[in-house]
Amino acid sequence: MIEEIHGKPVKAGESFNVTHIVSFYDTIDDMHRVYDRYKSHTALSADSSGWRLLK
Repeated sequence: MIEEIHGKPVKAGESFNVTHIVSFYDTIDDMHRVYDRYKSHTALSADSSGWRLLK
């Protein structure tokens, strides 16, 4: 998916500039709360338990 959005292959250790949080929201306020929760996160971790955005 990263390659499809970014347009170029990304190798381990390289970086990209955007993260999309895709979800369904019941209200606009819910959407803003999710944005506020993750807006300062700048790293991504992936392991057998799943994906996490990290500060």
